[in-house]
Amino acid sequence: MKNWTHGFLLGSSYYPEQWDASMWEAEFVKMRELGHNAVRMGEFAWAFFEPSAGVFEFDWMERAIELAARYGVQTILCTPTASVPPWLFQDHPEVLGGNEKGAFRYGARKGYCTNSPRMLEAADRIVDAMGQRFGDNPHIVGWQLDNEPGFPFVCYDPRCLSAFRIWLRERYQTLGSLNDAWGAAFWSHRYTDWDQIDFPFNVGDGAWNPGQKLDYRRFFSDSFIRYLGRQGERLRPYIGDRFVCTNWPDTSWSVDLYQAAGILDVTAWDNYSRPPGLVEWQDQLHGGMHHDIARCAGPNGRFLVAEQSAQTPAHADSKGIHLQTWTDVAHGALGAIFFEWRPPLGGAEQGYISVLQLDGSFGPAYDQHKRLGAELARLGGELADAVTDADIAMLFDYENQWAQGFRVGPDGYDAEFVRWYKGLKSLGRSIDIVKPGSDLSRYRLVAAPGLRIVSEETASLLKQYVQDGGTLLLNVQSGAYDPTGKLRPLMPPGIFADIAGLVTPASVAKRSMTGNLLQGPTDQGIGVKFGVRFADGASFSPETVMEGVELRGAESIAFFTGARMEGRPAITVNRVGSGSVFYVATDSRDGGFYDALARECGGRLGIEPLCAAPPGVEAVSRRTSDWRYLFLLNHTDHRQEVSLPSPAVELLSERRVEGALVMESFDVAVLKWKA
Repeated sequence: MKNWTHGFLLGSSYYPEQWDASMWEAEFVKMRELGHNAVRMGEFAWAFFEPSAGVFEFDWMERAIELAARYGVQTILCTPTASVPPWLFQDHPEVLGGNEKGAFRYGARKGYCTNSPRMLEAADRIVDAMGQRFGDNPHIVGWQLDNEPGFPFVCYDPRCLSAFRIWLRERYQTLGSLNDAWGAAFWSHRYTDWDQIDFPFNVGDGAWNPGQKLDYRRFFSDSFIRYLGRQGERLRPYIGDRFVCTNWPDTSWSVDLYQAAGILDVTAWDNYSRPPGLVEWQDQLHGGMHHDIARCAGPNGRFLVAEQSAQTPAHADSKGIHLQTWTDVAHGALGAIFFEWRPPLGGAEQGYISVLQLDGSFGPAYDQHKRLGAELARLGGELADAVTDADIAMLFDYENQWAQGFRVGPDGYDAEFVRWYKGLKSLGRSIDIVKPGSDLSRYRLVAAPGLRIVSEETASLLKQYVQDGGTLLLNVQSGAYDPTGKLRPLMPPGIFADIAGLVTPASVAKRSMTGNLLQGPTDQGIGVKFGVRFADGASFSPETVMEGVELRGAESIAFFTGARMEGRPAITVNRVGSGSVFYVATDSRDGGFYDALARECGGRLGIEPLCAAPPGVEAVSRRTSDWRYLFLLNHTDHRQEVSLPSPAVELLSERRVEGALVMESFDVAVLKWKA
């Protein structure tokens, strides 16, 4: 397996090219003092590696790698293609792409065109040279391709337009198929030549055809995967069993991480979750969600945190550094790399808060870094082979994300998915986040919020899962669209109407709701407050939509309140074969709504938490063939008490615990039992 299996990688990002070489050895000495065993280098060093076309200078990096190894620090070496050197742009300005405003100018980073022959040629050259020079270096543990690929989120230059047309031809084969998929009869957009297809970013009236927009996002993702895969293919003949990754800035992204896993050995992402104690504790679960996507997207069920905040702000507790890193471990990380080692004195990120201060002294979180270094040196090897133990899953689908609103704020697919995840975490168990079409047989409960676009094949798998005894959660407009992005000629929820046991002939959407008031004629002739009421009396406000549900076999378990929606089904359950389908006909900004939904589903299934942990203490489980591990993470700023299911060994304190475990603010416990 091309992975790190010898322990936990703990370190930081360091840019030796920014500092005098006389300083380097002292830097690595300090890394060893903290217990760091890894450093990430090279990602923005193209102009130093290749000062002019075909002229390479690698001796300085080889010296840095050797010095790091002298102090027990292994290197993750990066290809430097995220920032093209000035000479390359001067010779070939077409290496950069463009957006709706025109071609990108030089002076920042990224913005390269993944479909530019000149860019690909230059990237090939530097990657080949690095593979030849560093491929067999025993002090390199892994390789990172590029940096935070997939941003900017568009490239509209002529090279991408030509490549998009080729991509469409390969996908659809004929213009007739494309016209049908895009519903081109609307507005007379019936194409008769591939070259008629353009990027409609500056049009008179209207916007992108939804089918075209979805295909552009697929093309954009494919372009980056092909670009990164090309680098990986060129490296692999040289690097042996060293792992290959890239550092996604987020997992709800412009590139499909599940598909990208086919070209990588490890999925890595940059965790910039907000510090504990400065936000509601539930916000810390957001980072865990990204961990779970990265873990499940990775080919080996492990992932790397490629960047993470090295300090907390002055008004936050530095224990947050310790807590967030153990949250990484709990969710299955094989390493955590802090950003960055030393704050740059100049450039776009000058003064960036780092492990060290501007004067080279350790920052305020020194004690937390030392503590992590000691703990993970002792426990990293033991936990290396422990896998996440989950019987709840969620389906995350990039095509639905792109179609429903990609990174558009609180009403988009991403934000709604996060709310569902946080709700399901209230059940006190681990969660897998897998792609549609995955094997679901081991899961008791599967939630698929926002699964509006779905293929016949995936729908059939989900129906069989329910028939065989699984429980499926669906919501507004699930199954209403086919894979082209066109509506099915079926009453919502479309292809799932049979197993949901209902149809929704009508709905009221946010454009008709202002301040949670339905505007226009109502039963009372005035604005009416709407709500969703559960059987226990808990009530919450709907946010963007309320569907008018017509039951066809399903049972109502929560109801709308207000005006003509009074008493109408808001959440239903339908028995199908040996399983059940829950349907949620609304959404909410109130996190309590999703907690209540999870409790309703979990209660009916008899799902018990991993332990009796109070709100604010997250429980995550991992296991080996011989041992079970329970990670308890106190995301709150106050003392909590957890009732343990049985006596256990607490690994951080190296003591036996039983009964009630007291956890201080932002505390962590790792419990161990015989399997």
